[in-house]
Amino acid sequence: MCFCLCGLCLWMQGVWVMFYFGLGDGTGGHAVICVAFSTDLVHWDKDHEPLYPAGGHPAGIDSQHAHKISIIYDDEGVGYLYYTAVGPRGRGIALLTSKPMDDGPN
Repeated sequence: MCFCLCGLCLWMQGVWVMFYFGLGDGTGGHAVICVAFSTDLVHWDKDHEPLYPAGGHPAGIDSQHAHKISIIYDDEGVGYLYYTAVGPRGRGIALLTSKPMDDGPN
């Protein structure tokens, strides 16, 4: 059994996209960030692979769970997905982006 928590639906390019965190079969007991698609908000096609699995961060900050998301798109179409990362040092806010971030001034 798998379930969806804290779903966030956005209308994008003619389809509803739901970002959510799930827990269940295939997650190893870890909360993971998932995505599903719908044209009518009733019938959903779930992507069978997590959008972002727990433990995806190279420093291990989300080795236990990756969940509770917020999404922002800037004026240039770059997406910023903030999420709660849970790992051996506790909880924190982590960020995924749709494009690499600028390192800033040298």
